[in-house]
Amino acid sequence: MALRAEKLAVAGRLAASVAHEINNPLEAIANMLYLITMTESTEATRRLASDALNELMRISLIAQSTLKFHRQTGTPKITVLSEVLESVLALFRGKLQAQEIAVDVQSGQEVPIACMPSETQQIFANLVANAIEAMQPKGRLLIRLRPSRDWHKPTVEGMRVSVCDSGIGIDRETMRRIFEPFFTTKTDTGTGLGLWVVAQLVERHRGRVRVWSSQRPGASGTVFSVFLPIGDIAEGDGFTNDSVALGAKEPQSQSSEGLQRLFPLGREA
Repeated sequence: MALRAEKLAVAGRLAASVAHEINNPLEAIANMLYLITMTESTEATRRLASDALNELMRISLIAQSTLKFHRQTGTPKITVLSEVLESVLALFRGKLQAQEIAVDVQSGQEVPIACMPSETQQIFANLVANAIEAMQPKGRLLIRLRPSRDWHKPTVEGMRVSVCDSGIGIDRETMRRIFEPFFTTKTDTGTGLGLWVVAQLVERHRGRVRVWSSQRPGASGTVFSVFLPIGDIAEGDGFTNDSVALGAKEPQSQSSEGLQRLFPLGREA
């Protein structure tokens, strides 16, 4: 019941992001339609109408991306994680552009996995939202997808998704408590539930999440690395109840080795 309640909180955060992303193009369309009524140039009218149509297509993309991963039953589906990430980035495109954050998505030979698409969308929406909040304008967001194995069970194959930001980094005390429910450093806007829910949903899929962070001047940033197993729909493999297993959450306090290996912050990658 606790997980269900907190998933609703995360869904509310996602809904707020969707509303924000839809509101921006709607305001742009209203401005363009107003300008159309004021112009006497046919060429200018066509240009404004074309821009308004592009904004409408953007709204359509956001709606389709959201519905695609929420029209589902309570059973896992074969999912391509790059498609999930594409839908998540579509939701935050306006904010990313406003802050001039460079986005780099790297995916090699991708392996489809059995998962709950809406839950994986919640996982990565939280991580992307946190990354954006941690960065100053003109930062860099790197998302890397690749086949991998469970860090503690090398026989278990799956996909690893690393979300890397060039933000200010996380201090040691925060790293120790980062997955605790209701712990937050954002006293005005934070609920302290986002990363706790991420850990719960990753564990539900029998996955693992690791964190590296550095506050070193010129090379600060944070990497969240999520491993999700391939799973088996027929046997329901890859899914557990709402309990949390030890070792699912592994913050790496101030260790920049993994951070620099995944994301060479502060220098050309």
